[in-house]
Amino acid sequence: MTTNIFEVVIGRDQLRWDAVWRVIEWLAEPAEGHALERQFQAKLSEFCLGTAAEPIAIEVEYYLGKDADDRSRHPDLVVAHPDLRKPKSIALIDDLGVCSPNSMRKIRNLLVYAEMSASKFPNADRRIVVITDTTQVEKFVKLNEAFASNTLASLSYLPLQVIGSWISEMGRPKERIVEDFVEWSTSL
Repeated sequence: MTTNIFEVVIGRDQLRWDAVWRVIEWLAEPAEGHALERQFQAKLSEFCLGTAAEPIAIEVEYYLGKDADDRSRHPDLVVAHPDLRKPKSIALIDDLGVCSPNSMRKIRNLLVYAEMSASKFPNADRRIVVITDTTQVEKFVKLNEAFASNTLASLSYLPLQVIGSWISEMGRPKERIVEDFVEWSTSL
């Protein structure tokens, strides 16, 4: 029996989302040792920003600013083109797991991110992306309702299974660790 490092580090039933963000950031950096070059970055950019834009900036725990209650806000991951100072397009990314698909705390955070990004980047194409561990996005009833009339940012879901399938479509991974990620993410 072989051990999948992602099963050990990130988990399966209770995901350690902070590790997920670091892995996605790593996969999106062409110079890293995953041998995916710019392919993953292009797929992530295309999904999150609507186009395979270059250059992109990606940051884990991005400081968005202080909200109306003077609380610091940090989306888990941000992808922007061409940069984070004056983006033409920006995606603020957070997680919402299948174990709590209607978490009001998470939903409020996402709504605040949409509001704050509209104020901070009024001329940018703004998107909220929810990375999740399920392909059954119909489970996110309250989030869909909350964003149904929201005009500040569009909402989309990116299941981890889809991220794994992108890499599979790029051909057999050259690195064992990337192969482990594909195996782990597509089996969720």
